[in-house]
Order: sequence, then C-alpha cells, then structure tokens
Amino acid sequence: MQTFLESKVAGVEWAGADDQHVFIVSSKHAVWRSKDGGSTFEDVTERFNASIKGEEKVSISQIMSHKASPNLMLFMNSGEYMWTSNDYGETLNPHKNPGGFRGLGTTLKAHPTRPDWVLAHAKRPGCQLLDEVQMRCASDLLVSLNAFTDHTWTNLTANAAGKVAGFVDWGWGVTPCNKTSCDGLGLVDETVYSTMYEHAGDWDTAWDPDVHFVRSDDWFKTIKKKVPCGNQFELLGRQVYLAVSNKCPQDMAGKPRKVDPTAPPGITLHTSDDAGMSFKAACLPVALRQQGYELLETHDNAGAIVIVDYMVQMPMGNLQAS
Repeated sequence: MQTFLESKVAGVEWAGADDQHVFIVSSKHAVWRSKDGGSTFEDVTERFNASIKGEEKVSISQIMSHKASPNLMLFMNSGEYMWTSNDYGETLNPHKNPGGFRGLGTTLKAHPTRPDWVLAHAKRPGCQLLDEVQMRCASDLLVSLNAFTDHTWTNLTANAAGKVAGFVDWGWGVTPCNKTSCDGLGLVDETVYSTMYEHAGDWDTAWDPDVHFVRSDDWFKTIKKKVPCGNQFELLGRQVYLAVSNKCPQDMAGKPRKVDPTAPPGITLHTSDDAGMSFKAACLPVALRQQGYELLETHDNAGAIVIVDYMVQMPMGNLQAS
C-alpha cells in the first residue's frame, strides 16, 4: 500500500528490532508514524502541537528510541521543547529544554552500553542561526541518566566550574568498544572525550591553538587528561586519533615550546593506544602539509585507513590534494 507524504522524506527512525514502528520526518517538518512496518503511515504532527497548545511550531529535528526498551522514545523539536513517550509515540509528554536551549543545532548521542544515558551538545540560548559568527557560538554539553523517563539533565560546563568555557568536539569514551576490545584501558561508563576551550572567545580560527583535547571520567568535575591544541578526535578500535594544531605554543605535555613561523600551517595527526592518556605523532610515509583527515575503520575493528588532506606548493600557489 502506498502512502503519499506532503513533502520529501528528511529522516527515518526505526524503533525496535521487530521493524514494525517507523517514524518519518518530512522536509516540511511533519511527523508520520507507521505501526505495521511501513505498510501504512499516519500524520501525527497535530498530536505534538496539541500537547504544547501551539506554544511553538512543531519542527522535529531528531528522533531517538531506547535501545533496550524501544517503546521509550525521545523527540527533539527545533524550538525549546522535547517530548518523551513510553508507548512508541502514542502518548506524548512535553518537556522544556534545560537552560532554554533550542533543539535546532542540538545533537543527541545515546550511550553505547547504558541506554538510559544521553549526551546533548547544544548551542547556548541567544545564538542565532544566521549569526555570521555562528561557527563560534558557545556550546554546552549536557548529560541525562534518565533521558527517556524522568528527563533530568546536568550541564557539564557548569560541572567544570570554570575549567571549560565551551565544548567543540565530543563523544562517549566507550563508543568504539565491543565486549573485549577496550579491556585494560581503564575506561569507565562515565568517560567522555571532548575538545574544548577555556576562556570565552578563545575559539576563533580553524585548527585553533586555544582548543584542547580532554578526557573526564566524572562528568567534568575533574579533567583526567588534557592535550594542548588537540582540535578534533576520532575513536576507532582501541585507538584515539587526534589532530593537533601546528601553531601550538605547548608540547604534548603542556610545556612551553617555540613555534617555528616557517613551519607548515595546519595540523599533525597523533594517536593514542591507552585511551587518550598519552599520544605520539603519526608516522606518515612522507612529510605532508596536513590539513585534515578521513579515517576508515578496518573490518576487524583493529585498525584504520588514514586518508590525508594536504597542501602541495605549486608555482602559482597551493593545491589541495588527498
């Protein structure tokens, strides 16, 4: 049986292993639900609207189902509301987002092994979508240990008590782990990796020496490890891959170092085999003016293929290559 939506499909969420409950968000922000594996759909947008009495426009930006109990669901609106449901969206419980952050520009990530736990990376209220400095709007990191039920959140920027002004890159520490791959690394369920800056306004350039990589095991009440100028990271297998700004005035241990003004701009790739507690520079086959990377995980989860974006000096200027 065909179902004709009012606009193109923008996103699909399958809730549960039985493949019966399907949610579609259309390009015009309508929400469609199927209870029969996609054979038929109904428009349930008005249910969201009625639950908040039209207080804001319904424009669902993200849908998430609980991995162990898929009847538990989260629906993130682009405005200031989020909904929970314990029956696949049949009934909806609206919640105002903590601190007034908006769903537009917010990303949710569920914990890989603790399905009740969710991290949210949210731009601070007052940051406008069309700000010319939108890229540098300060963002908070929040955690909920009961996101699908009681829906209470803790702001990790506040937990850091002045050690963090804003979060840039972020992720759960155990994300790449299977049952044995991270044994002996000292990771705990609360481990969160992030790149952050310490003072308001510090993050103002690409590959910024004021952005640092950190690991915390206690919701940022303390920082277990800090790598100066670590701008962006990726977790694959047992390794942490980290791009470090070449303009860094500190070495990997945090000691002052002299920056060579003639050195290539950009970044240098570093890797860690001990969950981010120590790093070493990656040994590439040739010296490259590194500008970025793409990492492809091997099928056995034991390594990665590294594709390097780099600059080639030409008579008429620089050429970007991979």
